[in-house]
Amino acid sequence: MLKDINNSIFIFFIILLVLIATLINYAYLILKNKIELDKMKKALDISDNIVLITDKNHKIKYANKGFEKNTGFKKEEVIGKSPSLFSSGQLDTSFYKNLHKTIHSGKEWRGEFINKNKNGDIVYEKSTITPIKDEKGNIIEFLAIKLDITKEREYQDIFLQQSKMACMGELLENISTNF
Repeated sequence: MLKDINNSIFIFFIILLVLIATLINYAYLILKNKIELDKMKKALDISDNIVLITDKNHKIKYANKGFEKNTGFKKEEVIGKSPSLFSSGQLDTSFYKNLHKTIHSGKEWRGEFINKNKNGDIVYEKSTITPIKDEKGNIIEFLAIKLDITKEREYQDIFLQQSKMACMGELLENISTNF
């Protein structure tokens, strides 16, 4: 009988050790994942790119510090609101219909927005919007990564204007030499 009790205590002790080891391993994996997630969040926050996450109904759930820096909006001002808040009104409804059709079909969309910042200034953003799906393949969120290309567009416009002026100058010179 004493031998049975000793065997039972031994088995109980082994099971207890296995459970403790499993619990420690599980806690380690959770901690490791949390550290990785924290690194990712820090990387997103220090990025100069605008990073927005919306729910499937296009309500903003997350905005990084790059968003705040580029738009002038604080993330607290936009959480729960639609990204249409930034619309300049310069893109027609077919642009947005195509965008929504693409991302709701589960495909990535790439394009450029003409938006406005908090001050009402026009900004150009090169964007990629990617659907985020759950384990069953259902779309649950959308990830938008945007790059402010306003200065590049302004330089393009200046260069284009200068090119036009140079062409006009050459045309006028050719006309004057022919008369």
